[in-house]
Amino acid sequence: MGSVTSTREGFYEVALEPGRYRICTTFERCTEFVVEEGQLVRLDYEFSVGPGWSAPPR
Repeated sequence: MGSVTSTREGFYEVALEPGRYRICTTFERCTEFVVEEGQLVRLDYEFSVGPGWSAPPR
């Protein structure tokens, strides 16, 4: 996977095969996540000194 462009509202959506992935901002703030079969994954980003990427509780 290379890069994905957001919608007009600022959301990114991409279909991923099951596996391990890494998502990064353009300024290299990254996190790893796992996609399981049939799973919908949501990651949020907080632009501050906080944790950066986070996944809402399931």
